[in-house]
Amino acid sequence: MLTVVDRPDARTARLPAAVNGPRVQLYQHVTRGARGALGATLTTPRDWHARHPIAGDDAVIYAGAIIAGRVRVGARAIVGGNAWLLDDLPDDGCVIQPPARLLDAAADLRERLSRSGDPA
Repeated sequence: MLTVVDRPDARTARLPAAVNGPRVQLYQHVTRGARGALGATLTTPRDWHARHPIAGDDAVIYAGAIIAGRVRVGARAIVGGNAWLLDDLPDDGCVIQPPARLLDAAADLRERLSRSGDPA
């Protein structure tokens, strides 16, 4: 996959970004992007390229997943919906989003809103 990268300090160049193996399945709203140190200076095309993820053969990445940085998603690996992946995932690995949980702060907020007469 090729993408156009426009840098203010260089001419527009055609550089590979995120790399896919054969038969990778990407569902809607998947974010695969670069991650770098805050304030890092990227001066060469090699620096720009080495910040994007790599998806192995037959990997499946479900809706809403975010893969940031030079992360390798292994062959036949599964990234569950809405999961954040910031580290490598081995071949045949599976990562899912942790289950949602009720926060105590939400109950406190609901109580304060009901006392003030605002609809909750």
